[in-house]
This record gives sequence, C-alpha cells and structure tokens, in this order.
Amino acid sequence: MLSGTKASILCFPQKFTGNSISLHILFVPREDPLIPFTTELIPGTPVAAFAKAKLKFAAKLIPSLELLPSPSTVVDSVDLLTDFPDDPEPVFQALKDNFNITIAANELKPLPKNSTFIRKYLPKSYRNAFDFTHPRSPRFGVVDDEYLCAMKKESPPGTKDFNNDDLSWGKVYAMLLRQPELCKRLGMLYKTTVPLPQADYFKNGGWIYLDLATGSDYFGNAAADKVLIKKYAARLPKLSVERTLFAPIQFFVTDDVQAGNFDVLFKEAADFDDGFTNIVHCMQPQKSNPVLEADQDGLPPVSDFGIRIGWEDEQLLEWLNRLLRRPDHSGASAEPIVDAPVGVLNYRIDVKDADDPAAKWHSLNKVAGELSIAGVDLGQFSGEFGVEVAPTQLDGYKEGIFWLPAYFSQWDGTSVVLKEDRAMKLYGMGSATPRPVNPVGLDQVELLYGKTYRFRVRMADMTGGGPTEKDNPLHSIPSQHAACRFRRYLPPAGVKVHPLQNTYKIYRPLLGYPALLFTGLDNALDLLEADLPVAKKDKREPGYPDPDVVTLRIEVAVKGLGAQTFYPLYTTTRDFPSVLTEPINLGLSFVDARVIKFNDPATLGDLPATPATGNLILPTARDIRITVTPVCKEDPLAEYFGSEEARYGRPTELFTRADSNDESGLFTMDAGNPGKHLKGIMLQPDEKMMSRLAAAIDLETNGLTLFGKPGQRVVFGCCREVNHLLSPENGSISFSSQADLVKQWIVVVSLELNRDWSWNALHDKSFTIKRNGVETGTIDLLRTASSVALQEADRGKTTLVFIDAVDPKPKNDDFPRPLRLKYEIEPNLLHNPVIAPPEKPELEIHLPVAVIPAQLPKVLSAGIALSHYTRDHDGYAWSRTRQKMLWLEFEEPVRDPVDNYFVYVKAYAPDPLLVNSGVDVGEIGETSAYIDPELIRVITPGHSDDRAGLNAMQQMIPCAHPDRENPRHFLLPLPTGMTGDAPELFGFFTYEICVGHKDTWSTAQGRFGRTIRLSGVQHPAPSLVCSVSRNDQGVSVTAPYARAVLEGKELTTGFATEAWALLYAQVKTVDNKDHRNILLSRKRMGIGHNDFMYLQHVGIADWINNEIIDSLGQYGIDKNAPLSCMVIELLPNTEPDSDPLGGDLGYTRIYRTSQLEPVPEVCCVNC
Repeated sequence: MLSGTKASILCFPQKFTGNSISLHILFVPREDPLIPFTTELIPGTPVAAFAKAKLKFAAKLIPSLELLPSPSTVVDSVDLLTDFPDDPEPVFQALKDNFNITIAANELKPLPKNSTFIRKYLPKSYRNAFDFTHPRSPRFGVVDDEYLCAMKKESPPGTKDFNNDDLSWGKVYAMLLRQPELCKRLGMLYKTTVPLPQADYFKNGGWIYLDLATGSDYFGNAAADKVLIKKYAARLPKLSVERTLFAPIQFFVTDDVQAGNFDVLFKEAADFDDGFTNIVHCMQPQKSNPVLEADQDGLPPVSDFGIRIGWEDEQLLEWLNRLLRRPDHSGASAEPIVDAPVGVLNYRIDVKDADDPAAKWHSLNKVAGELSIAGVDLGQFSGEFGVEVAPTQLDGYKEGIFWLPAYFSQWDGTSVVLKEDRAMKLYGMGSATPRPVNPVGLDQVELLYGKTYRFRVRMADMTGGGPTEKDNPLHSIPSQHAACRFRRYLPPAGVKVHPLQNTYKIYRPLLGYPALLFTGLDNALDLLEADLPVAKKDKREPGYPDPDVVTLRIEVAVKGLGAQTFYPLYTTTRDFPSVLTEPINLGLSFVDARVIKFNDPATLGDLPATPATGNLILPTARDIRITVTPVCKEDPLAEYFGSEEARYGRPTELFTRADSNDESGLFTMDAGNPGKHLKGIMLQPDEKMMSRLAAAIDLETNGLTLFGKPGQRVVFGCCREVNHLLSPENGSISFSSQADLVKQWIVVVSLELNRDWSWNALHDKSFTIKRNGVETGTIDLLRTASSVALQEADRGKTTLVFIDAVDPKPKNDDFPRPLRLKYEIEPNLLHNPVIAPPEKPELEIHLPVAVIPAQLPKVLSAGIALSHYTRDHDGYAWSRTRQKMLWLEFEEPVRDPVDNYFVYVKAYAPDPLLVNSGVDVGEIGETSAYIDPELIRVITPGHSDDRAGLNAMQQMIPCAHPDRENPRHFLLPLPTGMTGDAPELFGFFTYEICVGHKDTWSTAQGRFGRTIRLSGVQHPAPSLVCSVSRNDQGVSVTAPYARAVLEGKELTTGFATEAWALLYAQVKTVDNKDHRNILLSRKRMGIGHNDFMYLQHVGIADWINNEIIDSLGQYGIDKNAPLSCMVIELLPNTEPDSDPLGGDLGYTRIYRTSQLEPVPEVCCVNC
C-alpha cells in the first residue's frame, strides 16, 4: 500500500544575522522522480515528475512558541528567492541506470515488533563524563557485559536476510543526502536567506517552516490535499544577537491536534539548538579487544587503535529507537507516535592540543577534491564529510536486538572519514588511480604519544549544514569537551636475530603503521613505504626499527627437569646502538661448571659472573635458553607509556648448547665413610621391614615404595632379579611384595652426583652398574623430577641409588662362603670430554654367609664316655672320681669343614623316680634358642666377623679318633651354666640338634641349619662323693642321696634311692706286687636324726671297732690292716631286695658308685 504523502519539505536554519535567517530547504520526494506522482488529485491537472518540477518556496513565520506550528498560527509569509536546478533529469536517469532500483518506494511498512529495538553499552568514559547514576532507559542502555557477551556468542541457526544490490528510490534519496552538492544539483537542496520583518521578530522564539509558493509545481495539488506534501518546522530560540542556529528536531506542521509527549522534543530542540553535542567522551584502548575497559583483563594490543570517541550515547539511542516507529507505519501502536523526525544526519569531530592554551580547534572531517557521481561532474568540493552512527544486528537478521558500537569513531592521526591514501597502500588497499577526494588539514594536529588531546563534536543536519570548526558552543557545559592523554600501550614486537658462530646479531623490533608515526619519528611514513617491497617478500606488514627501544634485556636460564622447566641464572642488559638500523653483537663464552647455585643472589657457584659488557658467560653441558626482550626508554612519570608493561616487548627465545671439556669430579665420594656409598642388607619379613630398609639407606617409604626425602632428588635403578616398578621419572621404586626383598642380599649402591639439575651430558641409559665385571643394571637419569623432590628443592645435587639383589646360596652345590662383590659405576656420556673424562667409581664389599647348612643331623647311638680309672698304686686305698660325659653317634660326620654340630636345651624335667609321691611337677615348658632375629642386617665395606649368633647354641665336642679324620662321635657338653655336681643332672633333658657354621663369617639367621629333636636325654649323674671318718669308737661313712629339683625347688624329701656303704680291707697279692681290696661288710645307709636341712639328703652308715675286728678276723686279716670305704646308690624297685649287692645282685639297678675312700688311721684300737 502506497502512502498518500509524496514528498516532505524540511527547514534547517543555519544562522541568525540580526535581521535575517539563513537556512537550508530540503525537499525530499518519496517516489520515482522520473515519472509523475502516481495519483492525480485534481482531475485534468497534470502532475510533473520531480525531475522536471520547478519549485518555489515561501517561508512561514510564527513568532511565538505558545502553540505547535500550524498554518493557522502563521503571522508572516515571505516568498523566497531560490535558483532552479540545471536540468536534473539526466542525473536522475544516470542514477537509475547505475543502481538496481527494483523495490517499490513509498510503501507503508508494518510497525516493527516490540522485540526489535536498539541497545548500546554505555562505556565508563561516558559514565564518567557527567554525573551519571543509571541509564535513562535500562531497556536501551546497558552497563554490564551484555554487549561483550552478545559479540562473543554464536549466531543462532536459521536463514538470514543478507543485503543485496536491490534498492528503492527511498534508499537512493537517503544516499544522496550524504552529498549536499548532489542534492543541490538534483533540486532537493536549496540555500537561501529569510529577511525578517524586524530585528526582534523572534525575541521570544518561534517557528519557521517552508511551503510551496504560488506558481510552484505541486502548489495546487498540495493545497487540495494536505498530506500530499508534508511540511516540517524548525523551532527557533529567542533571537537577539547574531548566533548559529541548528534544528535537531523537525516538527510536523498541521492544524490537526497532535497527541504525544512534546516536552522531550522541546528539550532536545533547545539542548542542541547550537549544533554541538553536550556529552563527549573518549578513551584509548589498552587491550587487543577494543571493547574491553581498561580495568578488564585482556591481552595487550597488537596494533594501536588511536583514540576512540563517543558522544551523546543515550540521546542517540533515544533518537534511533524513535525513528524505528514512524507515524506512517501501518498498524496500531500502544502509544501515540509523534511525527517529529530527527534532523541530525551525521557528526563532525574537532580536535586540539590540550597542552597548548592557545590551540585552535581543527576538524578531522575535512576533505577536498573533484566530486563525480554516476558520471555526473559535481565540480570542486571542499568541505566536511560526516561520521554517521548506525546500529548492527549481530546475528544478521532484520529483526531482534540491534547494537550501537561502544564508540562511534576513532582517530589514529588521520581523517575520521577517509583513510590516508598512502597509509592504505601500506596494506595493499590503495587504488591504482588517484582518489578524487582526499583528507585535508591533517598536519594541523599531529597525533603523538605522550601528548594530551581535547575533542568536541558538531552535529550536521540533513542538508550538510551545522556549525563550523570556527564556531563555539553557545551552551557552557563541561562535558561538551573530552580530553585524552595519548600513551603508548602497544608493547614492542620481538627483536630480529641473526645467529652466527657463538654470536647473535640482534636488531631492534619493527614498528608498523600507525604506531611508528605516533613516536614522532621524522619521515615515518616514507620509511614504511621504503620497507614495503621487503615486507611483501617476507610476508609481513611494513615496519621500521622501533625508535622507542633503547635497551635489550637478556635473561639467561638453563633447562631444568621437565619439558618446559628452566632455571634462571642471571639477567643483564645491553644498549642498542644510536643508529636505529644497527644491531647488537651479542657474543657467547662457554665455561665448564660442575654445580651452579640457583636462587643465590651472591654467587652462581662454579659459574663465573657475567660482566656488564662483552660476552655472556654460559655453562657447558646444559641446554641454555637466552630470552632477549626489547626495552623502551625510561618513563618515570608515566607520561609517554600507558603502563610499565608497555615498555617491554615480546620476548624472543634463543637456544644454545656446548659440550663440556672437563667432567672430572662427577661424584662426591666420602672416603672416610665407605658405607655411605655401598651397603649389603639382609631383611627378614616384618610389618616394618620397608621402614627399616628406608632408614638404613636414608630414604622415605610408603607401603612398598621407596622415595627420597622432600627436596632431595633421588633417581633409582634396580636389577632384573627384583620385581619392581619405577615411577616415570625414576624418582621412586615400588616392589611387588616383601618376598622380593627377603632371603637374598639387597646391595644398595648410593652415589651423590656432583652436578646440578640442569647438567645434561648423559644418555638416557645414564649409568651402567657392573657387579664383578658383569652388567647388572642401569640408572636412567631422566629429565624430570618427582613432586617430592620439588618441595624446597636442593637443585645442586642428585642422589643415585641402585638396588641389586645377590643370592646368598652357593652355586653347584658348593658349601656357602662369604661373598666378595665389586661394583663398577660407568657413566654413559653424550660426548667424550677433551680434557678430563669422569671417574668410574669402584666399590667393594664382603658379605657374610646368610645360608643355613643343608645337612640334617641323624643320631644313631649314645653312650657315656669315661675318663681313665685312677687308683692308689701303693696300697690301693683310694681311687679318683672318674669324669663322665654323654656322647652321641651321628650317621655321618659334619660335611662342611667349617661347620659343627650344635645343641640347645629345649626342656628339662626331673626324674620321676626321684620325685616324692604326691608332688605336682606341673607343666614342663620349652624354650627356644635366642637367635638374633636380624630383622635387618646391614653390612658395610670393612665390616669384620662379629660371630653373630654363634653363642645361641652349644657346640658339640668332636671325639678324636686316630683312625678317623672326620669323626661321627661327639660329646654332649653340659648345659650352659651347669656344673658336674648340679642336681639338675639327675633329671632328663630335651635337646635340639643341628649343624651350624662355626669357623666362617655368618649372619645369626644363617648360622644354624634345620634341627632335630632328641628327648629323654640324661647326662651322667653327678659324682657320688663318699666321706669317711674314724674315731676311737669306729668308722662312719656318709654320702648324699640323689634328689630331684625343678627351677631351684626341691622335689625330694628324705631320700628316694637306696644307698649302701661298703667296707674294704687292703691285702697284698700273692706275688706281693700289688694290693687288693677285700669286702669286709656292707650296710644299708639311712638318714641320721638331725634337724639340719643339708643333712636331709645325706645317708649315714657306721661300723664300731668290734665289728671291724670281727670281720677282719673272719678273713684272717690283721686287725691293723688299712681300710677303705665306698658307697653305691641304687634306684628303687617296686619291691626292694633284702640284699641287692649280695645274693640279690643284678635285680636292682645301680645308679651311682662313689670313689674308693681310705679310712683314716687311728693310734689305738680298743686301747
């Protein structure tokens, strides 16, 4: 549906000169200008096409603001003089031929949806420009991250309405408004002056609008149809002195009542009636994303954006959202829509040096040149182009939320409306033919780092009119100006490096456009153009050495443990030459350094200090990173640079390395403590076994895992004989079970590597470990460390730990013998040092036997061994007590010459025949030989034989035999601490018998073999001692009875055995060469009547002299013949015999016999 309105007349006053007003008339058709209007309102009256129309205008004056403008309130009408355009029809035809005008014009559009509106982020510079409290409309203005999120979010799926080349005449007219000279050529724009009836005509303000004058085309048609051509009035302030005029709002002229809120429109018309914006703000982007505020996190800029400028953010939001809903939109609106179009088309920006009080404003919009559009020569143009503000639908749709940019323009030292042609050529965007219109006046104010600039913004109406750069605002508002100190936030790029032999040529980084110009370098643009051929070849942007860079910061670091770990060594600087294109010649000097001290400000250990000038001192055998950073000149007052970080350029990393010449002193050896480097360890299964092992080798443990102490780097290696798992960095070792560590020697080789962690001169298989000349494993020193080692790390050394397992069992059924082990540690270097290779430590250790004898004893027989019988050879009056020992016969002799048979008393019990009836002996307990459990046995080099465990059991005594070299008969010694007269010998013993190592170094646990049990062993009883006394009455004989004891307690009261005393007389043999004893008498001994405890177990027998004499007489022996006595002890029978040593001899077991004891002589018998 076409609108009934075919054109609009808008009035734009420019200046009040005291008795006249200069103004611009804008006549905007709405349909095809080459054909008549589509409707003839007066039948028979021809309607000319706009391209052929001759228009005349009359100014309508209303010297009052009491009412809205209307024809009925017009006080005066002034016919105006205007020039007709010179045949605009060919120009319109040329436009039609050059543009694809296919869309119908002047169609009534539907009212946009409520979900379609325009929003804007209100940056902090805007909010800080005046007393901002909150957005005027939260629906339109936002202060949070909504805009940033909207830009980052993914576009929703769906068909999008992309622009094409199809146009309507309405869009063509809109484009023509950007070129006022073309509008004049086409008869759309007229410039004229309205004489006023009197100078104070508008002393109270008023209205002015334009209408067709009598004789003008369309005059009659417009008179007949009031909506055919709409007229809009400009509001005039009170006019008394000369001043500029500006019409930001156009008010519809009608006699009809107009609904709506006009208060806002009146305020806007008054606020901007001088053509200057009241709120201007600016900022310099400090991040690579220019949308980010200064206090938001972001990357530094990669190029300089210049200064961003904004103005009247919320006012523009209000105007643009108002324009979305025009009165000629079809459809009902919830609120009345006032027909008051915004007369502002674009904006012009002025700048001046804020540091210069006498500085003048200079326009950044000025251009000049020959204008030609669609082949139509418009002649020479010298004026200003405008900056337009337009929203964007970020998702590419025609509906939904549109966003205004955070800032509306930016100044990078060039025009804000046209880029400098030479600058565009730097980026390959310049045209091959000269541009007809170019910026002018850019040399008036140069954009330089460290200077402060002030900005203001002028409005331009639809005719291109508005205040000039020479005009000043009529409203004094502080926020009309905005100042910004232009600083350098762009850090330098990386330096350019040319490597040579042990030297680097380092050139200043390049600085491109436009930042190079901002430094104030002379002929900067010429220098950039000169670099263009080289830049294209190198596929980079044109650049020139950064004049702000004066110093090169050099940070030297060595690669540590980990792919990206570097330890800093030192930082130094070198100054760039004064000639910008000259490089720094950075030389390198390599020295051998065993241990470098890190994080020690006083010294670097073995690495000499680098001087302030000259070559860098670098260590050999290390991967070195040299980080070179360009540094700009000092700026202590922060006037030139935006931040301290901006002074430092992008670091460039250089990597180098040199092989060492001297690798002596590779290990720190403690000659006085060889056990520090080598230990042989024998472990026994125990819940704390791993803790004991860890403590023995100064490590930490967790479960079955060994690792170093915090801050200590330990690297493990292990032989294949032990099931283990090394951590990825070899910083810990885990065993599969405790069984893998027992019953074998765990030999631990521990060495301290006298190199810091950055030293890297070894193969991955770093150290080869040999045992007795045969490789047993390796230690792989990988370039990483455990998290434990990194805790307050000591990076000056590394502990190497190799765990070897040695089977103590002999090979080929040999007898076990102590082991002699020799370990060699061989470093595997990446290169061979020229001067001094590393040492190859050799460590030796002697380990005791840790394998029990394999032989198992087997007893064949037992017996009593007696000492020789000794008697008195002169008269046979006495005999000595014979020594008796129990012997055992074994099936075979001890196989290993260094072994022997060993015994241990397991239990003891008294002889039940000697225990009184009714005495409860109780439970007989058993004991075991205490052999040191040796939960951990640690042997170090130089360890001597400590006879461990040898005394835990008693050695049996081999019986010598002249015919046998390897005896099988062994005497059983009395139990430890027991003498031959101990009453315990009347009891029975239980023995454990085994073969043990006697004459070789052995561990306690490896000392004794498997045991056999031998019960009911009874040693020879204590010797029976006979005591004889004689007096004048006769002879008395005493002897102790056998008795039972247990744990010191007497179990026999009185006597349990039977003792007989025998009286002998010595007579000579027939040959008179010897003597023999003749038994005279025997008597059963009894216990005497006494209260003494020690006599309760002593038997007594007496012979009076008469008895003795009678007995001697019976055998015809002299009554003075020498006499002797002895005692025989018998074990009790169930039924005692009356004469067990006489007629009943042989029926009662003889237990003990005493020695033959002489009876003392007396002087007289029966005197």
